[in-house]
Amino acid sequence: MAIIHKDMECPFCHQPRCRELLKKQPVSPQPHVYTVRGYRCTNCGKEYETEERVKLAPMRVKVGRQAFSEESFVTSLQGYAPKRLLPSDCDLVLRHTLAKLEEHAKQGKLVVDNTGYIVIDRETLAARTRDAFIEAARIERGTDAAERLDVAHIQYALATLGSGWANARQFLRWFRTVDHKGRRADDLPTSVQPPTTYWGVPSTAPQYPKIVVKNEFIEGKQPRTRVRERYEPLKLLATVQRAFRGRDNLGNSIEMYVLLGLLGQQVVRSSQLSALIAEALRAVDDIAYLRWVMAGKELDADTVFDEAVALITHPSPRLVFTMNGPARANGN
Repeated sequence: MAIIHKDMECPFCHQPRCRELLKKQPVSPQPHVYTVRGYRCTNCGKEYETEERVKLAPMRVKVGRQAFSEESFVTSLQGYAPKRLLPSDCDLVLRHTLAKLEEHAKQGKLVVDNTGYIVIDRETLAARTRDAFIEAARIERGTDAAERLDVAHIQYALATLGSGWANARQFLRWFRTVDHKGRRADDLPTSVQPPTTYWGVPSTAPQYPKIVVKNEFIEGKQPRTRVRERYEPLKLLATVQRAFRGRDNLGNSIEMYVLLGLLGQQVVRSSQLSALIAEALRAVDDIAYLRWVMAGKELDADTVFDEAVALITHPSPRLVFTMNGPARANGN
């Protein structure tokens, strides 16, 4: 590992080589990720803190034929768990993922090509990433970071393993294997068979709303006014289709269902859209529903467990989409 020394400037007066350590040093909230040091500038007298991290030589990894990118990896984590992970959380998962890949390569469990690259496929990367979430949360247990990592791990598993799960019961079987609280999923009651509702999907889309009123407020405006945005059909469809990643994609039918539920409304709340989507997803696909509500309801590890159990004990009537037919219940 090469160490490069560079004179650091004071962030206030910008003079180099004019700092001294404070006698009382701050404590890093994540000492295994970075060290916090406190300094006083001997030129201007102001105090400041730095975060110091070890910069390792980049590991040579290929995912398929493409070189592994740390930046892309972090972006994907944030995409699977939007608004959940702090940069330090992503850094921790990244370091544990790479450490596990290096360990397996040294043990001969992974292929190293003649150029020195560790060659893996996407499934292997996903598996090692899930392991990294578990290890990172174990280290952080008892802190807010552990809760964030637990939630993000569930979201990541729903995204990467969910395409192979048929229903909430299979999700709970996985959950049991990683749950640090030891909740059991093998003694769940027998699944309740819900009635079936057939819903005729129109051949043409109904009129779209024009304005979406968001939950957040415009900063500094009085009286308090919520943010308003133009309704974007493609944005709604894209978010719904993400919930079906790797599964039978019913995104277009769900969009029609939601639009007919809003028929005649020119202005809608974002919460209306979310509630109608969740209602439809719960009736057609357990895993797509869990993916959606993990973000929409901001569920944690406890509440997603309860949601999954309720999908078994109190399922919604099954919603089956038919083309150009009237809605009818129970096959009648």
